[in-house]
Amino acid sequence: MAVIPDGNRRWAAQHGLTTADGYRAGVRTGLDVVRWCLEADVAHVSAFGSSHENLTHRSLEEVVAIHEAVGALCSQAADIPGVAVRVFGAPERLPTAVPDRAELIRLAHLAPAAGRLLLHIGVGYSVTDELLALADAVRRIGVEAVAQDPRHLLCAAGVPPADVVIRTGARSRLSGFLPLQSACAELYFLPTLWPALTRDEFTDVLARYAVRDRRPGE
Repeated sequence: MAVIPDGNRRWAAQHGLTTADGYRAGVRTGLDVVRWCLEADVAHVSAFGSSHENLTHRSLEEVVAIHEAVGALCSQAADIPGVAVRVFGAPERLPTAVPDRAELIRLAHLAPAAGRLLLHIGVGYSVTDELLALADAVRRIGVEAVAQDPRHLLCAAGVPPADVVIRTGARSRLSGFLPLQSACAELYFLPTLWPALTRDEFTDVLARYAVRDRRPGE
């Protein structure tokens, strides 16, 4: 499963709260989703923590707030029995003002412990980086070698293909998140803002997916 948790800022504005409050509320929903996935025997969850565009187009204050939330999600999810956490993307691009920068970089280079559920969190992720990684691999080892298994050459190497992609926040796009891994996924775009996502809505997505007649090549 891949998740694009959109709507934290809008939820905060609706409730008269700060942007940072919205991201903190999003952490609570993220932890709920991890627990619901454990109960549903989902083995992998890939979450869009931040994009390269977030780093370049948001204020420093908001970039710090986003990644304080990402850091909190990583540490608290890792405390849930059966959950292992890894980071992918480009956390080294984070400004030094981000308190958890060093820890996020460490998680990107650390082999995760075994767990019933592996939580992959994209930080500073960019589809352009993926394309450049593949182009570099073609230059180094040739197109035939790359074509055999391109996924292990990506910045998101280790992130498996997604069967389901959920995006909250009433926007029907993937925003460049895991294009290769989500190529054959079922896409579910929900109007609910991320902090307001309920268990019933999540369970409904799983139920709708369960009755899909998925055929290779379609």
